[in-house]
Amino acid sequence: MWSDLKEDLARGIEKIKWVSVFVSDRLKTDIALFKLLEKITELERSKTSLYAEIGEKVYELSSAENPSNVYTHPEISRNLRDVTELDNKIEELKKQASAVSTPEG
Repeated sequence: MWSDLKEDLARGIEKIKWVSVFVSDRLKTDIALFKLLEKITELERSKTSLYAEIGEKVYELSSAENPSNVYTHPEISRNLRDVTELDNKIEELKKQASAVSTPEG
């Protein structure tokens, strides 16, 4: 009877260890995924801010006495390059998030 109780207790402890390792690994994965998603959100906010700057500058240039070609304006060109860089970073982070959230197997 005592030996059965010891065996049952040992098996129960092993199961608890297995569950705790599983939960720990899952939490690590979820935390990594949340960090990536937060970074994506932050970059998208930056991109929205750049869009606003571009729009303001285009409006400013269009309402000037001598409107110029907005694509040749250095500030607008720089902001457009920055938007492209942010798009690339966002896509890379989305790929990483997809890889993190995909179960191994």
